[in-house]
Amino acid sequence: MLDPPKPDDVQRLMRYRGFPAVSILIPTEGPGETYTQNPIRLKNALRQAEQALNAAGVKTPEIERLLAPAQSLFDDPSYWMKQGRSLALYLGQGIFQAQRLAIAVDEQVLVNDRFQIKPLLPALQTGGDFYVLALSQNQVRFFEATRHSIRPVAVEGMPTSRAEALPYEDPEKQLQFHTRTQNRRGERDAVFHGHGVGDDDEKDTLLRFCRRVDEGLGKAIRGSPAPLVLAGVEYLHPIYRQANSYPNLLREGIHGNPEEMQPRELHRRAWELVRTVFERQLEEIFQRHHTLGEKGLASNDLRAILPAAYYGRVATLLVALDRELWGQFDPEHNTLQLHSAYQPGRSDDLLDQAVVQTWANNGRIYVLPAEHMPDGNHVAAIFRYPVDPQTLVKP
Repeated sequence: MLDPPKPDDVQRLMRYRGFPAVSILIPTEGPGETYTQNPIRLKNALRQAEQALNAAGVKTPEIERLLAPAQSLFDDPSYWMKQGRSLALYLGQGIFQAQRLAIAVDEQVLVNDRFQIKPLLPALQTGGDFYVLALSQNQVRFFEATRHSIRPVAVEGMPTSRAEALPYEDPEKQLQFHTRTQNRRGERDAVFHGHGVGDDDEKDTLLRFCRRVDEGLGKAIRGSPAPLVLAGVEYLHPIYRQANSYPNLLREGIHGNPEEMQPRELHRRAWELVRTVFERQLEEIFQRHHTLGEKGLASNDLRAILPAAYYGRVATLLVALDRELWGQFDPEHNTLQLHSAYQPGRSDDLLDQAVVQTWANNGRIYVLPAEHMPDGNHVAAIFRYPVDPQTLVKP
């Protein structure tokens, strides 16, 4: 499982302004017969970057300093054996970031005064994140996840085991084997507390344990819209649901001993459950966009969306991951120029600009394949309040 980009690193890339800012995107292969092509692809991309920088008038010593961190990757063969489907590299004055991506991207080498951020967003986008609580009496783990990634998170105040949650319980009593009343055959039912639920006292103890977990976890995720998936043995599910106070706990959960499940398996099984939730959410957003468009509260027009994103008016943005609209937008004079093709040093991806500005103003972002965008558009937005036609950008 690839580590997702850190939000702070993405914010740093978003804030960067200065020429030259080099964004390199290349498809990659994981271990196998073709993974040796990865460094060759990067070498070719760096050659393109060098040519573009040269054409833009950047001096050779500066080009060498700028590209040196990426060149150093060739000295680490093990780096190329752990790849996703793509690799994104960002190089600027005092900044270098290499991020393995779980999504496929087309090869691009861009030289501008800002970085191409959009490919990083599917691993971070709002509306694609969820939580997994792996609960057992011996081990409690919590994970933050997206469609493409999962990572463990230590939650302050949440116990990591039953023993930690209830430290004054007799540990021998928690695992003792004892008999209950005789059954109809004159035999006694055996109960092993460490592996299941026995009498009412045991159920009460497990409920108190689950409440301690819920109390600690609730403080960390209260107010979040993200779904929570519970993983645990079957008898713990109804007990935890009784203790649960988080409104977005899914009805269905992962059954089995989570201690025997690696994060990759938890992620796979959890995504099967939350996928339909996100698909339903998107359908609702598409319908809302259609309805609000008639009231001036939604648009597919980049001339309305781009300035609205700059001024914090975009509540929800949908944008095509695998499309670019090249041009220049001047927010000061509210003018827009579209370019038929990318021009090094002069063209920005205007879709990427809309993403960055929406993110900066706390809007929700959904980065989708172009084929999944509503009505075949590359961009769509729902506004916080109607957009004045006078604010449309001028050609």
